[in-house]
Amino acid sequence: MDWREFDPSKDSEDSWHLKWQIQRPTMGEYNAALAHQKLVHFPKTSLLCTKDNLARIIKKQQSIFGKIYDFIPLTFMLPNEYNKFVECFNRQNTKEQTWILKPTDLSRGRGISLINDVM
Repeated sequence: MDWREFDPSKDSEDSWHLKWQIQRPTMGEYNAALAHQKLVHFPKTSLLCTKDNLARIIKKQQSIFGKIYDFIPLTFMLPNEYNKFVECFNRQNTKEQTWILKPTDLSRGRGISLINDVM
């Protein structure tokens, strides 16, 4: 079976098979689902949707599993880890090195800054 995203402009309301949602489905949603339709929800998956929570989860996994998580760049959560960031910045910084600052509460690239100096 080929998987494809449900398109409300082309597909009938009962043609979908799998609905994945962040929030827990209501009893009404379960009752309205047809026999071939499944509702999927994993608790707390919304934690993966923000940069700060994702960074915390990955840091925890790095502490448990080590090198398997080395594909993630060095990450600091500001302002809580500001002193660690400045220490690392001063230790590692060269003029060619660029740091990416991403705000926690924005999306789609809004508010991202590139820096190569703390001041």
